[in-house]
Amino acid sequence: MKNEHNPALLQGNWPVRCVWGGSGARYIASEAKAPLLAVVVDVCSFSTCVSMATDRGAVVYPYRWRDTGAARLAERTGAILASQRHHRGVGDPPGQLSLSPASILAAEPFKALVLPSPNGSTISASLAETGAEVVVGCLRNARAVGDYAADHLARGGEVLVVSAGERWPDGTMRVASEDLWGAGAILCAFPAESRSPEAEVAVDAYRAVKRTLAGRLKTISSGIELIALGYGDDVNLIGQLNASNGVPILVDGAFQATRKPRQLT
Repeated sequence: MKNEHNPALLQGNWPVRCVWGGSGARYIASEAKAPLLAVVVDVCSFSTCVSMATDRGAVVYPYRWRDTGAARLAERTGAILASQRHHRGVGDPPGQLSLSPASILAAEPFKALVLPSPNGSTISASLAETGAEVVVGCLRNARAVGDYAADHLARGGEVLVVSAGERWPDGTMRVASEDLWGAGAILCAFPAESRSPEAEVAVDAYRAVKRTLAGRLKTISSGIELIALGYGDDVNLIGQLNASNGVPILVDGAFQATRKPRQLT
């Protein structure tokens, strides 16, 4: 069903758009006039974890919360259920998978992972319900995702890049600089004339910090929070610009790495 939102907010004059959070993403996706590719950017840490896990050959099942539903999904699929991050100490115990990219890197080989995340997972599922093709982007696979999305645009599709943001204690969205930078790094792949003004803001923000990105990540709110919780290694990992050529795509409820574009209809 079409929404009744103000058309001026839907960036409809441009085939490449950028928006904050799940609500805006769903509004814009519902108004797409061509096959839509939606890129979910949740740099700290959902998107980075999905990128690293799929690079290792695993599939990743996104799930909103770590609850009984997530446990049942893990049991049904034979996947490992990721734990919550610890809030004290110096990171996760050895071998324990969580929303920490460092835990993905250090783990023994695994085939499947259920990854609870109230931001990236929820937005991914919501966009998939609209019929959009959903991929995950972050700083470490920005160029690969940008190229994949630019190919989609060249074949007559539309592209929506979603900066997921983080959460305040009351559950409302908190704007997160790292997600804006990740979105901008991906959006650099498109011709300027195809990008909405909102997408241009993300590109400008990324270009302003590109040369000092690693240091900037340690000084923004999300980086300071992770370092204080003992996850300094994660801050280093999320800043590995273009370290991956993988493009995680959501297929039948799970992310897996692919480079093959979907046939447009």
